[in-house]
Amino acid sequence: TQLLMGASNAVLLYYKQMFAGLAIGAGILYLWKKTPGGKFHWNNFLLHLPVFGMLLRYVALSRFTRGLSSLIHSGIPIVKSLQIDAEAVGSEVYRKRVLLAAEDVSRGIPLAENLTDSKFLFPEMLVSMIAIGEQTAEIAPVCDKIADYYEAEVDQMAANMSKLLEPFIMVTMGIVVGGLIL
Repeated sequence: TQLLMGASNAVLLYYKQMFAGLAIGAGILYLWKKTPGGKFHWNNFLLHLPVFGMLLRYVALSRFTRGLSSLIHSGIPIVKSLQIDAEAVGSEVYRKRVLLAAEDVSRGIPLAENLTDSKFLFPEMLVSMIAIGEQTAEIAPVCDKIADYYEAEVDQMAANMSKLLEPFIMVTMGIVVGGLIL
């Protein structure tokens, strides 16, 4: 009770300073995220989150493979396709990695071989399927299949998360109400 009363008094006495501190902190974070380094580090942080990070990686992989497939189907050379696709992936971490891959592909290094060293960003299954697509000269249809797979995974993860959040919210509410009652 004393802890709750003390917290209440602190908020009543210092709410202006707390609000100003939060606003300044949010503003600094917002401006930092707009810088190239801040944007990269923020995206990297989000990709490493336990559950949401995997969801964000799957979304980026789906966008990457779907975009690459569409561009190659349109007759655009693979290096130019990778450069265009890098801007559409939606993650600064993936953008930089795909641009590096485009440079290496322009030097003659196969795309799959290039992506092998980034196991966190590009899972082995994806790299293996791209390698098969490169060997059979059917990279666009293979990328379509990869995109379908990751889109289905994203849908499944989103459905599972909504089911898991309900009990979590109930437990949190129970703890808060129980703490107040105690």
